[in-house]
Amino acid sequence: MKVINCHAHFHGPDEVEEKRELWDSLGYVKICMSFDNEAVLKLAQRYPDYIIPFYHLNLDREGPEAVEKAKERGFRGLKLIGPQKPYAHESYFPIYERAQALGMPALIHTGFLAYERKNGVRQENLHPTELLTIATYFPEFRMVGAHLGNQWPMEAVAAMEYCPNIWYDMSGGTIRRYPAEWFRWLFSRVPRNQTGAPPEIDLDLVGKLVYGSDNPDDTIEFYRSFMAALEIPEEVQKKVYYDNAAAWLGL
Repeated sequence: MKVINCHAHFHGPDEVEEKRELWDSLGYVKICMSFDNEAVLKLAQRYPDYIIPFYHLNLDREGPEAVEKAKERGFRGLKLIGPQKPYAHESYFPIYERAQALGMPALIHTGFLAYERKNGVRQENLHPTELLTIATYFPEFRMVGAHLGNQWPMEAVAAMEYCPNIWYDMSGGTIRRYPAEWFRWLFSRVPRNQTGAPPEIDLDLVGKLVYGSDNPDDTIEFYRSFMAALEIPEEVQKKVYYDNAAAWLGL
């Protein structure tokens, strides 16, 4: 099955050559890469049909003009992480407005961020509900939230359930440690008011997920295990592995 990896980071200029055979075997046909902006752009120019460059934008130091410049230089989207204020703070709205106007999607880190007391990151700024708020103001701004919200998975699921322009990946170390029955509970629903009815997997909800590795190559094993445990049909898996990311990227 074809896979678009919507969440990867630059780990050196020779990584593609070193891992291309492995990535091909995993089904990767495109990889969205971010962080070292200059290096990522050069890599994308080297592999224009394979690497999709995302501009790592600092919400507190850059403005909407950075979005426009990134677009002009060949970046296809934005990577947002670790803001000093909540993602939905109105001071960031001009950035989202410009990204929406230019058709620049965003990969947005949500939830737990490598806890270090010295770095001063306010974890509450990274809450998935922030994306839901952004979506109400900018309904054409296409967002993928990373890590299914980590410690806030219910809020992440609610955000993508109610907002057509929000998807979520399940990368990272937190979400991949939960058992299948927990995921079955998270993605199951009963008919309205029928709390005693047997729950069923909401395939439309699972069908809002996207594939993102956050670099570890074994992330695909988790996704495959998840799909098998919840008995997700192939047509829904195709959305998760390819179609949703293609829509997010505007392909």
